[in-house]
Order: sequence, then C-alpha cells, then structure tokens
Amino acid sequence: MVLNLLITSLAAYPLAKMKFKGRDAIFYVLLATIFNIFLLRQAFRSVPNDLIEAGKIDGANELRIWWDILLPVVRPSLATAAIITFVNQWNDFYWPSLMLHTRSHMTFQAGLVAIQGMFASDTRGVAAGVVMTVIPILIFFVLLQKYFVRGLGGAVKG
Repeated sequence: MVLNLLITSLAAYPLAKMKFKGRDAIFYVLLATIFNIFLLRQAFRSVPNDLIEAGKIDGANELRIWWDILLPVVRPSLATAAIITFVNQWNDFYWPSLMLHTRSHMTFQAGLVAIQGMFASDTRGVAAGVVMTVIPILIFFVLLQKYFVRGLGGAVKG
C-alpha cells in the first residue's frame, strides 16, 4: 500500500502540474486502468501554482516540491487513496486463490472459501473468519476517517 501511494503520487504530480508533449494522452491511458492516479491528479490540480512557484524560488527541485510542499497539502486525498487501496488489496480473492494452494499460506478470503465443503460447512468458523477479515478494514478506516471525507471533496477548497 505504501509503495502504491508513493508511485501513484509520483505519477499524478507531473500529470497535473508539468507541461510536456503527450501528457493528456498518457493520462487517459493510465486513467483507463488506474483509479489512484486520477484521484491524486485531481488533488494536485487543485493546489495553487503559487505554492510550486514559491518552492522553485526557494531553490527546491521537483522532487522536493512534491515531498515537502504538495504531499502535506493533498494528505486527505492520500488517505482516501490509502483506504481504497487497502480495502482492494485486503479483499483480493482471485489472485491468492490461484497462487496459494496450501491452507497454511492462504489469505483469510481464500481460506474462508477453502473451509466450506460441498456437503458440509462450518458456519461458526466462517462467521468468525468474516469478522476477522472485516476488523482490519474497520481499524484502518477509523484511523484515516477524518482525512477520508475531506479527500473525497478535494485537497484544497477555494
């Protein structure tokens, strides 16, 4: 998740603030496959260019502007992207069920399906497993809840 946020915010910043040939074409190709870049691009677009220009006047390079100026401003959008990414990765069933064949290595989601038999099912075990899969999502959301609502509305208002 952390690597995902790092890479997507690095991709969204030039798509929002730098001028280069083919920028819009690259953005629409990426948009077709990746939601976080779109979300963070919109957040970066809402940041006033004056902040970036002030950083350049102070001698900061693009990476420093991104890290020290822009990321703190778009923190609510980063929290939103973090929650969405975490939930998607946590609930992923298809890939782990294809790759992990032993029960000792299965994820919760793949393991829940594995403990259900064709003719018998451990209903209590499945219910306990469902609760165990939901608790980390709830904890993560509660920790980032205050940023999540602000991130859906945009990083900067006005």
